[in-house]
Amino acid sequence: MTGEAGATAGSPRESAARSRTRAAILAAAVELFSENRNASMTELAAAARVGRSTLHRYFPERADVIRAVARLAIEETATASRQVGSGGTPLEALRRVVEAYLEFGPVMLWLASEPAILNDPPLMQHMYENVKMFDDVLVGATEQLHPHLSRSWVRRVLMGLIYVGWEAERDGEMTRHEVCTAVMTTVTDGVIRMHQRT
Repeated sequence: MTGEAGATAGSPRESAARSRTRAAILAAAVELFSENRNASMTELAAAARVGRSTLHRYFPERADVIRAVARLAIEETATASRQVGSGGTPLEALRRVVEAYLEFGPVMLWLASEPAILNDPPLMQHMYENVKMFDDVLVGATEQLHPHLSRSWVRRVLMGLIYVGWEAERDGEMTRHEVCTAVMTTVTDGVIRMHQRT
């Protein structure tokens, strides 16, 4: 049996082609499902530019695609966590986290409410372990946090800001640098400028 361009089954050429096709499907799934969680497999096949039969050879069920996306997101956020590094002030570390998560915020928010993941406790646990990157940085910034706001609340606010920042960049309203600056300014200065005490 031959694969694409006459490559034999199991050959390096076939493996490379399969890897590219699988990566294209997952990339399309991330973009499509992040914006429309109810998108169908037919829509995914169109977005990935593959036939339905090809899509089902790689991922027989919709849940299989979602789990594969979750595993990929977990691997990539874990890599980003290691690359954030330490050093500098807590706010500098927080900015590095924001920059790293701008790549994954929408995907993680979608997956965190996706039934196929919610019904897979081990996978859900791995996802939340990766959010620990936020907590590690927030622990270092404890003295600078508002005493009446829990770290859990601050983490949720940051994830929300990252999501809307990702939307602003996607829509061409802001550059990545501008988004990072806007997120940090919102965190440190707030939206409403209160009168300074005299």
